[in-house]
Amino acid sequence: MGEIFPRERPAFELGFTGERLTGAIAGQIEIEHLHRYFLAREMARGKDVLDIACGEGYGAALMAQVASSVVAMDVDQVAVTHSALSYKKPNLTFRLGDARRINLPDASVDLLTSFETIEHFYEHEAFYAEARRVLRPDGILLISTPDRDIYSPDGSRANSFHVRELTRAEFDAGLRTRFPHVCMLLQRPMIGSLIVAEGDQSGEATTGALTFEQRGPDAFEANPGLARALYLVAAASAAPVSLPGITAYIETSQLAVREAEVAHSLARADAEKARLQIQCDGVVSQLRRTESQLREVEAQRDRALRRAEGMEEQLEKLLEERQRVTKVLCDAEQRIGQLEASSSWKLTAPLRYVTGRLRGSPPADVAEARADSPQPPAEPVEAAPQPPEPMVAQAFPRLSGEAGVDLQRVSLGLDLPLPELAIAVGVVTYYGDPEELRRCLESASVALRRVPGAGLRLVIDNGAPSEAMPGVITLPAQGNVGFGHAHNLLMREAFSRGADAYVATNPDGAFHPDALMAMARVLLAHDRQALVEAVQFPAEHPKVYDPATLQTPWASGACLMISRELFEITGGFDEAFFMYCEDVDLSWRVRAAGHPVCIAPNALFLHAVTNRQTGASMRRLMLESAVILGRKWGGEDFLRMAEAELLASGFPVPAASPPPVPESWRSNADFSRGFSFAPVRW
Repeated sequence: MGEIFPRERPAFELGFTGERLTGAIAGQIEIEHLHRYFLAREMARGKDVLDIACGEGYGAALMAQVASSVVAMDVDQVAVTHSALSYKKPNLTFRLGDARRINLPDASVDLLTSFETIEHFYEHEAFYAEARRVLRPDGILLISTPDRDIYSPDGSRANSFHVRELTRAEFDAGLRTRFPHVCMLLQRPMIGSLIVAEGDQSGEATTGALTFEQRGPDAFEANPGLARALYLVAAASAAPVSLPGITAYIETSQLAVREAEVAHSLARADAEKARLQIQCDGVVSQLRRTESQLREVEAQRDRALRRAEGMEEQLEKLLEERQRVTKVLCDAEQRIGQLEASSSWKLTAPLRYVTGRLRGSPPADVAEARADSPQPPAEPVEAAPQPPEPMVAQAFPRLSGEAGVDLQRVSLGLDLPLPELAIAVGVVTYYGDPEELRRCLESASVALRRVPGAGLRLVIDNGAPSEAMPGVITLPAQGNVGFGHAHNLLMREAFSRGADAYVATNPDGAFHPDALMAMARVLLAHDRQALVEAVQFPAEHPKVYDPATLQTPWASGACLMISRELFEITGGFDEAFFMYCEDVDLSWRVRAAGHPVCIAPNALFLHAVTNRQTGASMRRLMLESAVILGRKWGGEDFLRMAEAELLASGFPVPAASPPPVPESWRSNADFSRGFSFAPVRW
């Protein structure tokens, strides 16, 4: 029977942030880290060991069970203090230290371990030099790092804690600059089975490893070695290195527990299915009753239509009567005009004057004549003081460029009293960075407090469920339904809770404290009938906008405000678009309905995406949305371009085709500028 050794646990765990493994996280990531330290424990027997980036200290404690001495270092004082309090052994020391400047003497350790460390800083060469310095002549550096080609393929979301990731070739080449002997191992987490050759084969030879991997419901792949390994583990030394050909971490006890859980879940699912069947039968009965009621309602509707037809006949008769009366009135006015122009009317003017004096006032035409003649000066009369008219009752100039009006100031709504306005900020995520989401929602909370009225923050995740945050409404995930569909769900929820306006925003951005107030002023300056976009920085979108009226051809969904009224008119985003172009389509529909699309130039939204590259999957989504947009708005050349690029890339052309817009709307669409959809300023 082999050695049984314990894993010591701290009295309390550090919180898991994604930067380092702690006792607060379990599952696959725990297995990956423990497996590497189990191998290190075997290599540490009777040796002086240095563990760089020890984190919570569990790995250093494992090696201290068999090593002569272990020094564990980390750059985080909190982690070092926690480890020193949690793991107390006479041969184990925890220190504050930096991998690029190791505060140990030359040739002082036999084994240096550093797992998932070098990708967190840039100066790899300095670390390799320091490792060679502190190792004894036959000492070994045992180090791991993710393989960039597998861990971070093109188009995937970057790990925010990683500074410099390496490919397998770069990792191997970097180690060999200081260590002539490098043994490279591959690590990949998996669930399955393991077949290993016995130690003594009595002269029989075995070849290298052979792996089998399921790649589909009924498809399997055979590979020599381990394909698509996520992590690289290397042993580097000045002397030849010997390592086990295979190490395995086996967790069969957990598999049995999971099988029991699956069986229990299946039983519960059968019971739930029976319950749902009963409910379904009840719903069918209710549906039949509803159909009967519907037929009765339709009969009532038919009777109402017949009554309406009778009312239409009455209305036509009234219209005919109005036309007749209008004609009589016009004839009378014409005769009065002829009478006033006649000579007899002019000759009898003095008589009318005398008659007017006897009644107390001259006729209007004589009064006008008297007003033109010189009059004696009137005695000055002091006017009674009038109270100032309240601001809310003052007439606000329309956006039509009246003389003396600063049109840009009017468009910005700078002189408007800001009434209470309930604003909801909605975020749609998809396996997003929790820190980015927290930053976005916290900045929204600050900006909402600057606007009078209630504020809401809502989240829906198209991928894994988001972590609950205080004061944030989290809707149940509906699956990956797309950007526009998810925002429509949030908008309906927000408006049902009393919101006056909704702001669709990306989770990887942040609001300036005054951004929502500036957007609200532009919305109110346009009677809540405009689609309003914030300005993104540090890289502003180059599309044109009128500096006086603030109007622009379309507004980006990265940070977009829409009122309840405009949502009811447009229905929100067209859900035929999965991602991209849904904001362009919405903007064009708003303009076609006679409402403006505006930029709020003093509403700043941090959206630092200038260093991102568009991968093949993102480009495919853009082209698929371009096909749908071209079909809907009649952009034939643009449609052919998108279809040709999709086919050239090996992707099918989407079949989705929403109903085309009316011909009169198409003047609002601009396909001549490619994916800019508008003239640009640079």
